[in-house]
Amino acid sequence: KLIFAKCPNDFWRYAVIAGFYTGQRLGDLVCLTWGAVDLRENILRLTQAKTGRAVQVPLRPALRVMLADLRAKAGKVKPTDFLWPELADRYQRCGAGPFSNDFYDILAACGLVAVRSNKPKAQSGPRQVTPISYHSLRHSFVSMLKATGGSQAVAKELAGHSSDAISDLYTHTDTATLAKAIAALPELAV
Repeated sequence: KLIFAKCPNDFWRYAVIAGFYTGQRLGDLVCLTWGAVDLRENILRLTQAKTGRAVQVPLRPALRVMLADLRAKAGKVKPTDFLWPELADRYQRCGAGPFSNDFYDILAACGLVAVRSNKPKAQSGPRQVTPISYHSLRHSFVSMLKATGGSQAVAKELAGHSSDAISDLYTHTDTATLAKAIAALPELAV
């Protein structure tokens, strides 16, 4: 909620909601076309760029409303048109880097990462991994699906993971969820 509240514009509000409620990668959501959005069937159908895997994700109401509003503002569109044409063009020309930097600034505004004193320079050497990034929404999606009763098969299908092992890497269970599971066990000593 904090990250969503600090989003500076409609695109980033969309990116956070869509990332959290679909578990899809940032590039797939930036480059999403209107042909992937089925408001009548209430489903998102896309082929993931990284894996080539086709996924279908039912739309959560908040995301559906956001997409319907965006569609109404877009006017006449073709199925091959991007939801965010200028940003999809930027992503295709420059890759994820500028978007990752923009998201880092949102995280900094939330106090979740340190404010950078200057913009990052061109990468020299191995990429430094931050503990939180846009990809964390994908991890949260899988973890929360499982914590709220979704099966491994459901999480794997919705996220587009190819194996249980990969899905397991995306599952992070907090202490409160573990405690709730223990509390649900039956009493033996009455």
